Amino acid sequence: MIPYLIHFFDRHEHLRRSRQVNCDSDDEAIERSALLAHSEVLEVWQGDRRVWRFEPSAVRHWAET
Repeated sequence: MIPYLIHFFDRHEHLRRSRQVNCDSDDEAIERSALLAHSEVLEVWQGDRRVWRFEPSAVRHWAET
């Protein structure tokens, strides 16, 4: 299992909170993060590498497909 951090930002791009998840791959971390996303921007990080950034419009599109 690989540790990932999910950072949640408010609409002004201020960090609101972070959550650690352990996943087997980047794809799994992205999928799990998408389930946590609502109307806020979030970023998925593994160490010092940004894996993915969700924008609210992208989250809505992903959930509709």
